[in-house]
Amino acid sequence: MRGQQFVARLVLASEGFEQIALIAIEYRQRHFYAEQQLIAANANIGAARAAFFPNISLTARGGSASTALSDLFTGASRAWTFAPQITLPIFTAGANQANLKIAEIERDTAVAQYQKAVQTAFSEVANALAQRRSQERQDRLSFAQARKQG
Repeated sequence: MRGQQFVARLVLASEGFEQIALIAIEYRQRHFYAEQQLIAANANIGAARAAFFPNISLTARGGSASTALSDLFTGASRAWTFAPQITLPIFTAGANQANLKIAEIERDTAVAQYQKAVQTAFSEVANALAQRRSQERQDRLSFAQARKQG
């Protein structure tokens, strides 16, 4: 009977490694998600800062224009346009500043979530290892007692 209990405890002890592996996998998933959130928050700060600068766009078109179909492909029928555009954020400064503050707050939140995910994973792994060591100690004591009696 005692031998069967010892074997059952060894099986439970080996399951501890699986538990640690599952925690590590879960950590990777949580860590990856938190890391991606942090990357996105940093990108949002970059976009909010870019809104403070002028926006320059250049548009060009080329083609043919004619009143008669027979003249459509002659040299005189060519047409083109070029349209530069500059947009300055003069009257949006308050909104841009608010958007930047929001992006920075979201980044700070993402940093805190990332740190929490890492700390939680380390804590779970440490707890699983401590539980495994405790189980191994109990198994050694049981084995020593079984040897004395048997």
